[in-house]
Amino acid sequence: MKYLNDHNCRSLELTLDKASLVFYALRPKQLPGYEGRLCTITSETESLFQRFESMIEWDDEREQRRKLLLSYIADAASINSQGKQSDELIHLSDKPFKSNNALFEKDLYYLFADYYLKMGSKDVVTNESSKKKAQEYYIKDLCLNTKRFDSWAGLTVIEFYKIEEFVTADDFDPRIFNVHMSASCFFRQAVSVDSNNHTLWMEYAEITYILQSYCSKYKDKATDYVPDRSFLLNICKEAYEKANICTDNDENKEDWTYLYMMAKIEEKLNRNKLSSPLKKYVDALDLLHEHKAVYPRRLGHHTATSSSKCTLLGCHAVEMFYRIHASTLKYLYRHSKESTDLTIDKLNELYEFLTEMQNKPFATSYYEKSTM
Repeated sequence: MKYLNDHNCRSLELTLDKASLVFYALRPKQLPGYEGRLCTITSETESLFQRFESMIEWDDEREQRRKLLLSYIADAASINSQGKQSDELIHLSDKPFKSNNALFEKDLYYLFADYYLKMGSKDVVTNESSKKKAQEYYIKDLCLNTKRFDSWAGLTVIEFYKIEEFVTADDFDPRIFNVHMSASCFFRQAVSVDSNNHTLWMEYAEITYILQSYCSKYKDKATDYVPDRSFLLNICKEAYEKANICTDNDENKEDWTYLYMMAKIEEKLNRNKLSSPLKKYVDALDLLHEHKAVYPRRLGHHTATSSSKCTLLGCHAVEMFYRIHASTLKYLYRHSKESTDLTIDKLNELYEFLTEMQNKPFATSYYEKSTM
């Protein structure tokens, strides 16, 4: 649109009907999903759509529904520890408004929300402002489309961003738990619409695991809010299991990630049983090799950020190999004074297991390259 020339012609009055024609000519043929990273409309198109929005009346009926939606969200967040969601909320938009605006209203707010979510900025204030705008537009979209999965998922991701900011801060902030409850509220509503979304289940599992690590870091302060971290770990476990059975993204699934995270969770939930987590770490290591992981002789920052998928898989293999040995050492240290648990047979079993690890391709590749 920025390439159009002004010919000084008499302008036509912009009506909703004309705006509708322009909107459907400029909007993406397929509405973008929340998980994309690129804006599907330009800043010029967004500016024009803002003019269209100013022509739409946000009446009392719409505002009442928006307030009702926010009330439902607040209630759901307060009871989300039981994993509840509001069935009434999902069917809120089934009842049409008495006053109908332009047809394009049903997608306009979603496109704004998607644009502000993905526009990105290196400036912290601008970035925070765009996320706030995205949240407001997602809420407005849900007033018209409470069954839109991507709007609920978009709200969930915005809360994830907030959690990450708390985690990277210098000190403990109890507000992180309220944000996680809100994220869980939006997440539960999203999966009640579509439970077969591998990406969202994985993201929810990952952010919850990050939260339990945060609780571990600030153990004394976090105990007042989460007395038992196993609660969060079990949420992670359930989410990873759900993600693993999703069929919407089979070609891009990283099955080794599922095994790796399940091993870490099991290890934390039951510190006295090591055999099951170790087996999962080994299975993950084997899967990485099956996916043609490449094992460079030296690892550096440039290796970890390499564009080569096989090299990145090799970096993950390092993590698996490290976890296998570190978990074994921690287990031995923890049980070193408990002779009843740490028998000679158990020690021999661990020794044979670690000896077997030296024959894995990850370990032998170094010596093979050394003799070349």
